[in-house]
Amino acid sequence: KLWIEHPNGDKEALNFRLDAVAAGGLQRVEELVVDTQACEDPSMRWFVAMEEGLFPYLRDMASARIIVAHRGGQGDGKTTGAQWFYALHGRGIVEGDASIAALSNAGDAGFLVWDNKEQASLSEPKFRDYLMFLSTGGRRTRSSSDGFEVRATNTFRPVAVLTSIEGVGASELQRRVINVEYQASALDKKLYEPETILAAIKRDRHLMLSAAVAVMQEYIRLKQAGEMPKIVFPYAFQD
Repeated sequence: KLWIEHPNGDKEALNFRLDAVAAGGLQRVEELVVDTQACEDPSMRWFVAMEEGLFPYLRDMASARIIVAHRGGQGDGKTTGAQWFYALHGRGIVEGDASIAALSNAGDAGFLVWDNKEQASLSEPKFRDYLMFLSTGGRRTRSSSDGFEVRATNTFRPVAVLTSIEGVGASELQRRVINVEYQASALDKKLYEPETILAAIKRDRHLMLSAAVAVMQEYIRLKQAGEMPKIVFPYAFQD
């Protein structure tokens, strides 16, 4: 019972398929956007898929949110891995040199990948404060130039992903960021040619997202019924 308006207009809106699960949509998700993540720890591929593939649609069920950082050297696949999910959601190219004002005025896109954010830029208060807002959800307010009017800015919060070589430096951000290490050697590049994968994701995204709806329905059913299994995070997360 949701009406979905895509931020990029009707061109990228979901063409829902009722037969998606039976037609192999979930297998295509695993093949195209999970197995192709060059995560140093292979088990983190599913974490990335849940955070960047499913959570944008369920984000209002959680007020406090983590920020994921794809971290690795040049050519290690950190941006490519995030681009797969931008393509899956029909978002186009990941955000690069984007100002806070531009991101705020872009509307509620649900999912934000901020590419090549290093400690020098993230140390600036405006960038750090924006990421804190995405994580904690405190209200953003601004005053008019004469100081007599206080106006609330956007209240929507996309699920945020950073790509970075250095990672975040500010301690308050470090407590809200999970680093996923990327390494080119984690994948056989002969089997995962980026242009071929990107084309396949764009072609099959309607099938994959339609199948993902069934997963989200089951999650909501279990949560409402109080039947959700207890989740025990690995030590790396607790640390």
